This record gives sequence, structure tokens and C-alpha cells, in this order.
Amino acid sequence: MKKLDSIRSNQSLRQSKSESKKIKKEKSRRRAGTGFRIFVIALKILSVLMLVALIGGAMWFYSLFDFSFGDDFTAFDMRLSSTIYYTDKYGNLIEYEQFKSSEKRIWVDIEDVPKDLQNAFVAIEDERFYSHSGVDLKRTLGAAINVFIKGDSSYGGSSITQQLVKNITKDNERTNARKLREITRAIVLESKMDKDQILEMYMNSIYLSQGVHGVQAASNVYFGKDVSELSLAECACIAGITQYPTTYDPIVNPKNNKKKQLLVLGKMLELGYINNEQYNNAASEELVFENPENHKDDFTDDQQSYFADYIFEQAKADLMKEFDYTEQFAEDLLCNGGLKIYATVDPEIQTIMEEYYENDSNFPNLGGSDLLQSAMVVIEPSSGEIKGIVGGRGKKDGLRVLNRASMSKRQPGSSIKPIAVYAPALEENVINLSSYIGNSKITIGSWTPKNSNGNYTAPVPVKTAVAWSYNVPAVNVLKEMGIDVAFDYLKNKLHISSLVDSVTRNGKEYSDKNLSLALGGLTDGATPLEMTAAYAAIANGGTYIEPTSYTKIYDRNGKLFYEKKQHKNKAFSKETAFLTHQLLFGVTSSGTAAGSKIGQNDTCGKTGTTDKNMDKWFIGYTPHYCAGVWFGYDKPKAVNTGTNPSITVWKNIMTKIHDGLEPETFDVPKGIVKAKVCPYTGMYESYSAQTEYANDKFLTGYCGGKNHSKYVGWTKDAPIYSSSTKDDDEEKNPEEEESENKNENGEAPENEGEGNTGSEPESPAPENPTQEPADTPNPPSAPAEPTDIPHI
Repeated sequence: MKKLDSIRSNQSLRQSKSESKKIKKEKSRRRAGTGFRIFVIALKILSVLMLVALIGGAMWFYSLFDFSFGDDFTAFDMRLSSTIYYTDKYGNLIEYEQFKSSEKRIWVDIEDVPKDLQNAFVAIEDERFYSHSGVDLKRTLGAAINVFIKGDSSYGGSSITQQLVKNITKDNERTNARKLREITRAIVLESKMDKDQILEMYMNSIYLSQGVHGVQAASNVYFGKDVSELSLAECACIAGITQYPTTYDPIVNPKNNKKKQLLVLGKMLELGYINNEQYNNAASEELVFENPENHKDDFTDDQQSYFADYIFEQAKADLMKEFDYTEQFAEDLLCNGGLKIYATVDPEIQTIMEEYYENDSNFPNLGGSDLLQSAMVVIEPSSGEIKGIVGGRGKKDGLRVLNRASMSKRQPGSSIKPIAVYAPALEENVINLSSYIGNSKITIGSWTPKNSNGNYTAPVPVKTAVAWSYNVPAVNVLKEMGIDVAFDYLKNKLHISSLVDSVTRNGKEYSDKNLSLALGGLTDGATPLEMTAAYAAIANGGTYIEPTSYTKIYDRNGKLFYEKKQHKNKAFSKETAFLTHQLLFGVTSSGTAAGSKIGQNDTCGKTGTTDKNMDKWFIGYTPHYCAGVWFGYDKPKAVNTGTNPSITVWKNIMTKIHDGLEPETFDVPKGIVKAKVCPYTGMYESYSAQTEYANDKFLTGYCGGKNHSKYVGWTKDAPIYSSSTKDDDEEKNPEEEESENKNENGEAPENEGEGNTGSEPESPAPENPTQEPADTPNPPSAPAEPTDIPHI
């Protein structure tokens, strides 16, 4: 029995152990299964993450492709000249001029380029050019290894297609992102152009030293022959210049060029483009070079007008901004892209201006070695379209020469008063046409502004202050209105872009935010074009329109390529523009430009003369046209004419321009009323006999003639004139501006004069403006005024 129990016990123990093993195996299997499942899940997650990363990377790489790249220039035939057209009065398009290149650059078809020259470029720049799709993977990989492993970025990995992309775009960042953009653009470009087209554009756009662009110009300059006549040795010489043009210039560095020429020939031999005999003959050939000076005029013998020059510069800037082109490619496109440019020019107006400016007898003869210069712009106010522009006296002597109308920044003097002081003050209700302005002596810091005749008077009507260009009233109005207000109108509403808010030059602080702004004393000055455009805004009822010389550009197939979008903004209300007309009528009828009225047209304008007579201006307008004229020397010095020749030029040319046009007057806006306005309060006057135009929205009530002592000026809190001859205002002393209006070398800039921070000795135009005016009359010293205005 005991034995049986023992057997049973042993069996039970064995069974227990067996079950225990089974349990352990099961647990082990479960653990293994769980681990496997975790592994599988992890593998799936990793696979998903890798897939996401792969898709994301692919999408990122795909996003680098600019698939539209090339569309905007492959449509052009770079063999064709671009043509400027104008629209005549019947709506017909008439050819005006063709663009000429000012650079040493002549486009040549690839069929006319020797095969040796084509092979030379391919051999030395991109030996697998004909087999890759825009990117040489072997060279690119080699360049990448040098950058990432050796830190050496000098290894050239760019294909000819990539170099062309770089030549076309302004994308010059030295970053990996830029390189990726270049690679993808090259691939896209190769899908749109064949190899011959790419190589042709490349050979016509590369820089080859001596101011030369393209192989045809290089052949002319270095060897005095057409590119089709080049020998193998000459081809290798030119192809060797490419990488570092100055270093391998055959004229400047002949030894370097010879070494590079042999390298090019050796590469051509290695690739089978030439044989040993050709190599030896070319290597031993003695090259005969031309003197580049003998060919400096080969590329610029044709002339074009100032108007065509300005279209070229404006269109070039627009294309560079819109399409991110390099300056070089934009110029190539304009000269050789077969474009059709629709210009705003009126050829009759342009011809009138050119013929007048080419005739020296129309200008004062002051003698001396320096020519008294002048510039003029004519703008149609309603459209902002430039109708004529002349940038200098005499016959134009080259392409893209200095255009003083658009490039020279000169001190505007008193011509700035209407746009910086009086029109803004009317808009801000600081003055009205009935206002009287203080004309007594004032001193601000150590500066005492002076009038032209040196006299100070009782308060003067605002019309008199403008007509005779008094300086003291202009300063008083600006002080009352606030310098920041005037600065904002000029810079942001009238777009005088040269104004300086604050700048440090050679350790000195400069700013146009001071009271000399009222008299045109600016840090850098303003161009005649910008000043004329600002006046055109007033002539246009207060709406500023960006001046333009062209409206549209079409490609050779007639497809619209670019349309000029002119910026427009409201500078002044129509009411303010009309009231400003009233102020400026007095200038042309009886003031500093008396006699300059154009027939029966409403004629408005303002003269400007700077300190020491450095610059003389007249800017005026009718409902038809607005024109600005400037006189001065390129290197500023006194213009000792005694009178203002700008008035004479303006009157003579504008008279011819208006010949045959119906006389026009400015319409009275709805918000303008004729009222009896109190000069103290700006309110309706119940007893005065004075009747004047006024902005109805500012006439808020009636003045009973009481408490006028509270209104010494036209505002209650800050009278515009006072009996004080000393002002403790901490504004910067404008008189000091004269010494501070310097260039970065501390000298007066060549194209800048001094601001009118003192007097303005201007005179009326003669009845016959072809004659010099007689002696300068003095402006009235005691203008008529209401009897109840107190004298202070």
C-alpha cells in the first residue's frame, strides 16, 4: 500500500513537473510571441515613418522644381531687335525706335559659330554636356564630396546649363538651397530647350573680359574678325577666358591665357574633338591680338532718344523685379529678344523738346568751360504718362548717357513750397485762401529766414506769399502744420523717394525733418521727374499716378509678356487741388513767373531758386500737361543769369505743345463754394467785403467779429505769426544744413545743389519769353490787407 502510494506520489510529482515545464514553455512562447508582435508592430511603424519621410522628401524635392522656369524667355527670339511703338491720334501703332545695346555685345546664331569654338567650351566647361539632362551627376557628386568631406567649394560642378541658369537669374546666394534651385531649374530648362539652343544662349551671354559679352563681340575685340573666321587656336583662347575673365584676359594676362589655352586644347584632344596634328599646330600658332581701344565704338555707333533710354531703364528695372532676372539678361532680352514695347511718348512733343534743347541759341551764353545744363519732363496729368523727356543740352552723344531729368538729384528750392507746405496745409485745414500769414522777422535757433528783397512786413495774404515766393510765411506755415505732416505728404503721398528721414554719413546725422524743408533745403535733393510728377498730382485733382514711359511689353509672337501697373494714390482732395490752383495762378499772372500763361488755358506754376543760385526751376501745368524745367551745372556752382531761364524755356516749349489744343480750365469741385471768410477764424464772415473760394466742409459756422484777439493767426492754440523775433524751438538749425548737405566725402555732391535756406531772387518772365527779362522788379513791400488785421 505504501509502495502504491509512493508510486502515485512519484507519478504525481512527475506530472507536476511536466505541467510546470509546459507552463514555462507556454509562458516562454507567449513572451516570444509578444516580442515578435512588438517587433512586427515596430517594423510596421518604422516602415510607415520611412514611407512618410520618403514621400515628404519627394514632395520637398518636387517643390524645388520651378516648372514654369524658362517659359518667360524661351518664347523670345534672341536674334531679333526689340522695337518701341507709339499710338497715334487715330489709334494706330507706329514704330518709334529700336533698342540698341550700350555694351560690347552682338548676338550670333549657333550656325555661325565655328564647331571648334563650340567644342572648346564643351570640353573645358562641361564634357558630358550632350549626354546629361541638365546636371552632370559625376561632377556634381565630386563637388558634393569636396564640400561635405574636404570643406572645399572650389571644385566646379556646374554644367553649362546650370551656368546659363545662373547668368539669367539673380539667384546668387552661396547656399546649398540655391544650388538645389539651380539644379532643378537646369533640369526644367533642358526639357524646354534643345542642346543647341542652350549652348547658343550660353555663348552669347557669358562675360569674356574687356567689357565684352558673348563670343561675337570677343572675336571682334580680341582678333578684329567675325567669329566665323576664328582659328582653332583663337577658339581655345576665347574659351579659356570664361572661368576667371580678368585672370585669363589675353591682353592683361597673356601668360595665364596661354596656359589655359593649352589646357583647353589638351582637353579637346582627350575627348577626340581634335587630333595630335591639330593640337600641335594650334599650340604653336602665334596669336595676334587687336588693341581693344580700336573697337570701343564698334557697339555704340547708333543713337537713340532720351525717351528710348528712359524706357530701357524703367523696363529693365521692372523685368528684374518681376521675373528675378539679372541685369545682364534683362538688357539682353530688351535689346535682342524681339520684344514690342508700347511707349507713352508723343513724338511731336518729344521732337519739339529735342529741337529746342539742341539749339544753343535758346539758352544763356555764360561762357566758361562748363556748359550750363538743363533738363525737362512733360507728363499728361490724367494718365501719369510721360510724353516727352530731355536729359541735357545739345545733341545727345551716346546710348544711356546721363539723363538729368530722371537721374540727377538737385535741390528744389522754393519749387517745393506748394507740395511740401501750402497744399498739405490746405488739406489739413491749417490755412485757407483768405488766410493772412506772418511775414515779420523770426529767428529759430540761430537761423533767420529772409525774403528775397530783405524786407519784412505786416501779415500778408497767402496768395501774395506764394506769388512772390516769400520765405518767412512758408516757414511759419510749416511750423504750424508740423514737419512730420509735410514729410509724410512728400515721401508717402507724392513719392519724392530721395527724402531722408534719418541717416548717418561719416559720423554725421542727416535728416530732412527740419524747417528748411519749407524752402527746399534737402539732404540729397530731388529729380526733375519726381518733382514734376508731384505737381501733376495737383493738376490731376489730387490723385498721384506713378509716371511711366511705357504701358505693355509683348513677345515676338504678339503675346502679352508684361503690363506696367502704375501705382495710384490720393495725395489731396479735389477741393485742395482746386484751391492750390488758385494759389499758383498768381505766380504765372503777376508773381515770379509773370507772363508765362499759356494762351487761354488755366496756367499754374512755381519757380525755385536755391542759395547762391546753384539751381533754377520752373514747374507748371495746364489742364493738358504738366512740365518741369531745371537749370544748373553738373558740378554745382552759381548760375549767374540774373533771371530764371527755366521760365523762358518752359513758356516757349509749352506754347508749341499747346498749339492747336482747345483751351481748358479747371472745373470747380462740388465741395468748393465762394464765401466771405474771416481771415482770423476761417469761418463765414458776416461783414467783410472779401469773397474767396473755400472748402465747404471746413466752414463750420459764422464769425461775428468778436474775440479776434484770441485768433492772432488762424488757429486758437498756436498762432502762425507773433511779435516775437526769437523762438526757443529746438528744431535743427536749417542754416547749418548748407554745410551738412554734403556727400560721403564731406564735399558738395556733383549733382546736388544747396537748399534755399535764405532768399529767392526770382523775377517775372518777359512778355516775349525769347528775350531775357528786364531788371528784376521788387515784389510789393506792403500788400493790401483788411484794415482790422493788427500789425505786429
